[in-house]
Amino acid sequence: MTCDEQKRYSISNQNFSEGAGEVDSSFERSVIEFIKENVKTDRKIDILKQYEVGSYFIDIALVDERTREFILGIEVDGYRYHGGMGYNKYLQDYARQMFIESKGFPIYRIREIDFKINKEGIKKDLEELINN
Repeated sequence: MTCDEQKRYSISNQNFSEGAGEVDSSFERSVIEFIKENVKTDRKIDILKQYEVGSYFIDIALVDERTREFILGIEVDGYRYHGGMGYNKYLQDYARQMFIESKGFPIYRIREIDFKINKEGIKKDLEELINN
């Protein structure tokens, strides 16, 4: 689905609109809801799920609603998905992130444990990255 098609089917919530698409986990859904309810911005932003970059997908993409400019990609590392996969999974994720960032798409990574214990820090980071 193109960005324009996702926008057409979006659901508005304050300055964030959520585009069509599927989330991969309940943790990913929790992060999206957290962004919509807590992150402050003056920009109108579409939240797109499973945003395609080459042969990879970014879990959550924040895109300017008016200009369609890619603002920030968010990768979520949930325990259920990554739990027990150890070092090799970390290396795969790191290589994928380096490729995506080399194409001009900045990435912010949220680990589930950090989300549980440091939501205020994540909120501050996201606001700084989105608004600057």
